[in-house]
Amino acid sequence: MPFFRSPYASARGLVFLPRLMDKMRAAGTSALDGYNYKTAGMDATLLQFLDVDGDAMERAVKALPADEEVLQWVDRYARRWTREEAVEFNRAILDCGQRTEEERQAFERRRQERYPDRPELCFFVDLIEADAGRPIRARPLSPSCYDPSE
Repeated sequence: MPFFRSPYASARGLVFLPRLMDKMRAAGTSALDGYNYKTAGMDATLLQFLDVDGDAMERAVKALPADEEVLQWVDRYARRWTREEAVEFNRAILDCGQRTEEERQAFERRRQERYPDRPELCFFVDLIEADAGRPIRARPLSPSCYDPSE
């Protein structure tokens, strides 16, 4: 898979939204290698949060060349959310992998498969950043990571 924007990249106060747009632009190409991002993982969580049809958003992303145009589409068709809801969503995405015991076990299995010699990786976003060769952010994260509107 190519290296899409960082999961920390945000738009309209939501982390992961620019990354989702990158994946939508790459849909139907070998870049996603058949991965159905609309029904799995953080992408599906974001689409559910936005309350938009993934296929409709993908069509818009492919038709609109600039991020700002896509964000205007989101403004028009996605549900409205509060700053507090955005912070809660961002926390769920950025802290995924350590919120429950079940999550911790699933994360550890995945980390062991991919990075057995990197115990400092503790969150699913760490795996994404490691895959892209980007630095891993120290925890605790700055409050601005959760509230990019600040």
